[in-house]
Amino acid sequence: SRLGSPALAVGMSAGASAVPGDQDHTAPKEAFFLLKYLYVEDILERRQPHRAHHLAHAQSHVDRGQLLLGGALDPPDTAYIVFKSSREAVEAFVAAD
Repeated sequence: SRLGSPALAVGMSAGASAVPGDQDHTAPKEAFFLLKYLYVEDILERRQPHRAHHLAHAQSHVDRGQLLLGGALDPPDTAYIVFKSSREAVEAFVAAD
């Protein structure tokens, strides 16, 4: 990406189980994901043309209940976004962001 590189971590939702021998072998429909963006050095200047789209895109996921929390650190070298969603939905968010 022009503005940084994303990384994704996953945690299972409450009630989901990864215990061998569990009766329900299906993957959870929703999980918690932590999306981490590592920014380029001049992010404050470079993000400006993309910021309105990024915020509107993020808000659409908030409105659907998928994006729970997010923001950049200070200094802005990294940002985190917390999702409760499917992996595919988070990957689609990254691709469109």
